[in-house]
Amino acid sequence: MQPVTSQHFYGDDAGVRSVSGGCNVTRWSGIDPDGVAGWPALSKVECPRGAAFTASGSNIAGAVKLILWYGALMVGDDRLDLPGAAFWLAAGEPASMRTDADVPSGFYVVGADFKLSSQSTRFTSSFGSDLRRFYSPYDALRGAKGASNVHDIHIGNGTTNARDLLFPAGSSSAVATTVPPVAASPPHIVVLNCAPHLNESYVWYHSHPQGALYVPLSGNLCFTESHGRRCVSPGFPRWTSPNLFYYEDFTREGKPLAPWSAGTRRLVSLAGLSDCDDPITFAVTNFDPDLAVAQPNFADAPALTVPCGTSGGADCPPPNRVGTFERLAVSATQLRTVVVDVSGAEARATDDGGAAGAASGAAAEIAELREQLREAKVREEALKDAIKSLGSH
Repeated sequence: MQPVTSQHFYGDDAGVRSVSGGCNVTRWSGIDPDGVAGWPALSKVECPRGAAFTASGSNIAGAVKLILWYGALMVGDDRLDLPGAAFWLAAGEPASMRTDADVPSGFYVVGADFKLSSQSTRFTSSFGSDLRRFYSPYDALRGAKGASNVHDIHIGNGTTNARDLLFPAGSSSAVATTVPPVAASPPHIVVLNCAPHLNESYVWYHSHPQGALYVPLSGNLCFTESHGRRCVSPGFPRWTSPNLFYYEDFTREGKPLAPWSAGTRRLVSLAGLSDCDDPITFAVTNFDPDLAVAQPNFADAPALTVPCGTSGGADCPPPNRVGTFERLAVSATQLRTVVVDVSGAEARATDDGGAAGAASGAAAEIAELREQLREAKVREEALKDAIKSLGSH
């Protein structure tokens, strides 16, 4: 078990930058593509008007979810043109994508490393899972395909002007398997916060039992835990481990001319939120509205908590206690798809006349000898202790 930090911020200084089709691409490496035992890999693509990001192939590194930030993105024949729209691809599922050069566009890619390959992947009838899924805000707005547009019960403890676009884990019409899926595509949620007063713009002390990635689309998201308060703005997501018990609040961005502002204003208006010229909007992963164990936990706190502020101010109201579950058992409910590739190993074994197999056997023998040596040392220490014990009598 490799310890990880209780939360992770995707900062500008840690990203690897490149340019593709006139678009700026920033990539951050990850630990766990599911975002449960560690932060997932993340890519951010930003295209000015007149530039277009294009890509096609299979993401054989693992499953990914594309989340639109602003502008428009085509994935196959599906058009994502409202902030928070998303598209999930199982590991190895081929796809083509292109941003709309007529408008500034930006999107995120979350999950495994974003590396499309021309190599094909075989899907047999035993795969038994979704291959892809389009999360369209239009479906949530009209209550179609299992999606919904509901009042948010967490911001301001459910007392303020906020809504959620909910997409439970489940199948979509795009399933191409020959048998009904036994595992469904992951959930997706888009939060629309139009709280009129900042003292209503918060989420009470909680943890995310399966970890969560916060993807800011507009506005500032702030998180207060034992090391203080830290905020993220659009373009810089933040991951929380299941272990962190913290307080959350939001502030307006005040950037009406930002590339993403017009789209988020349109989104909240379509969702039925009025008087909201500067909305706070974001997507969240690993949050299933149909499964209680995959929703924020407000009930359980760590055994040891500390004040998060000196006086329990606006960002740390009473009871003013935050903390970390040092070691936490986690039950993941997310679907995981992977590509298992033996082609290179088989080729090496053939080309080397079995050298790869011999090397593998030698490595196993060395590991066994090391284990025997370790056990011998343990027995030696136990014998020394026994001799000392006899001497003391």
